[in-house]
Amino acid sequence: MLFPNRSEAGRWLAERLKAYAHRPDVIVLALPRGGVPVAYELARALAAPLDVFLVRKLGLPGQEELAMGAIASGGVRVLNDDVVGALGVPASVIDDVARKEEQELRRREQAYRGSRPMPDLSGREWAAILPLLLLMLWMGTYTQTFLPSISAQNARILDQSKPRANGSEVANAR
Repeated sequence: MLFPNRSEAGRWLAERLKAYAHRPDVIVLALPRGGVPVAYELARALAAPLDVFLVRKLGLPGQEELAMGAIASGGVRVLNDDVVGALGVPASVIDDVARKEEQELRRREQAYRGSRPMPDLSGREWAAILPLLLLMLWMGTYTQTFLPSISAQNARILDQSKPRANGSEVANAR
């Protein structure tokens, strides 16, 4: 499925998740910058609060475009075990890169949120799962070990939001 823009993609997603409209346990988290137009339409349609979920890649020193992991809002840290293991990246190198990226993450959180704290996600189980899955997919991390920890309810949500058509569907959100 091709979308003419990100806003249209958000409206498409909102239609599939409309059962979650007006629920106090729903929050929409956007990955800046490109995810904000999608999330805005979703939050508007669901009458849900909208906030950002910031992510920073942990690039391999000397080959910064190669993701050895990522960090995100709320203290999330995910490693690409295949890259780390295959290249024998020491924990001290990962920690050094993570410290540098944490500074940038904090700077961006300040720029996006100002003095507002990150929203409380307790009692909002699925709110943090989709951004984390996207983060893992973005990094190329194999999610099979993570997926069993998703509750049956959240697995149904993710399954219901998949496009249903031929294999040529691609979300081409500009």
